[in-house]
Amino acid sequence: MDVSALDDYLDGLDAATRAAFEHVRNVVMDAVPDAEQGMTHGMAALKHRRRPLVGFLAAKEHLSIFPFSSDDVVRDIVRRRVHEIDHPLG
Repeated sequence: MDVSALDDYLDGLDAATRAAFEHVRNVVMDAVPDAEQGMTHGMAALKHRRRPLVGFLAAKEHLSIFPFSSDDVVRDIVRRRVHEIDHPLG
């Protein structure tokens, strides 16, 4: 994947959106240091072992993250968010 393509995508975003996506990229890179950076399906993306890991895309009124998972990750996201709400300090 082409890191410069990802950087070019981020460079085209407003400062707040760029900061949000750089945070996403940093979180993913901390979890998977050898993740490849670039673009896929017209969006910024990170891959693991040549397979899409996570993608992110800025729209006019929102930001989207795509887990590229065939499993039902919605349940995991909701459980984690409920835990954050119920236990705000950790």
